[in-house]
Amino acid sequence: MENPTHESHQKSISKTLDNWARRQSNAPKPEMVDAALMLMRIDLDPLRPMLASLYSDSPRGRPPFDPVRMFRALLLMGLLRESSITRFAENLRRKPRLATLAGFTPHETPCVGSLYLFIDRLENGPFQSKCAHRVQLSDLRKGDHLRDLKQEKADKEERRKQILAECDSITRQLKDQLIASALQARPNDLLKRLEDSLFATALIPSARRGMLGDLDRLLICGDGSALVTGASHSGKPSCLCRKEGNYKCSCPRFYADPTANWGYDSYREVYYFGHTFYQHVVSTNGHDLPVHLLIGQASESDFTLSLKSLDRFRKACDEHDLKASIYAAIHDSGHDSFGNYEFLLAKNINPVIALNPRTGQHPKPTGTA
Repeated sequence: MENPTHESHQKSISKTLDNWARRQSNAPKPEMVDAALMLMRIDLDPLRPMLASLYSDSPRGRPPFDPVRMFRALLLMGLLRESSITRFAENLRRKPRLATLAGFTPHETPCVGSLYLFIDRLENGPFQSKCAHRVQLSDLRKGDHLRDLKQEKADKEERRKQILAECDSITRQLKDQLIASALQARPNDLLKRLEDSLFATALIPSARRGMLGDLDRLLICGDGSALVTGASHSGKPSCLCRKEGNYKCSCPRFYADPTANWGYDSYREVYYFGHTFYQHVVSTNGHDLPVHLLIGQASESDFTLSLKSLDRFRKACDEHDLKASIYAAIHDSGHDSFGNYEFLLAKNINPVIALNPRTGQHPKPTGTA
């Protein structure tokens, strides 16, 4: 089956919606209709060169599924708020409506392993032949990982003390590093591929339609939120201490999530095990349109994540030739630090940050009384 264009997929979904509208019984659920309407507007054709680079030019065995369809299937999974890839793959096979929305022929859909393998390809990047001396990034993520969370916390605290011995804050040191590396391109990692996908399919088309407002005076808002991991926070014992009656040993444990750690959710006032999700958005006409997304460890604060997100967003704009100038960045009091102000002012961005009573007064721009 030939790889369809976005226009042909639009016609297919439009025909499907017409058929749904004529049905008096067995009508699709509202979330299915919403997902269909959203997929009609998302043109994934610009992603084809990047997605094609994830595959071998001369594949062996059965031809792979169209990578654009695979990407669209994962989008559909997210739109339907399905959290299980296994269950979603089964629904794709059993429900022709889902297969049609993703662009597949009914009953000729990818299995669970194909969806997981596609995610691995996204993580690993451009195709490279297997080599005994090279470990794929996706292989490093899989399986259980022997970790000592207490030692990791101690090492992080030691690094923090070393930084504070050279600089008065971690945020200021990060600000200096980002300004010094302003001309360096983003690393070709999974985050870059996801950023490029967001730019090609959403940001640039939205900018052309005027949905981002005045690109010469862009107003963006940023904030972080707690993202609890699906992996267990207690891990699996790597020792035999329990057999000896010691149930509170400090031995390293095996964890399914290699990067999650403990952090504090100030909104719910609870500790949690996972990551911090950070995003910058543009708010226009009552709609919040994400322009950059980032994930850090649960212990990482908005102080540093906001700087990393802004830095990557500006570099992505330059690389995609999106002529956008940030006029002001709006943040809550969790960003009230000198490092954030100095970074924004150095980039000619007006900081609009709520004052944190514990930190004193806002700094004044350089050269003012």
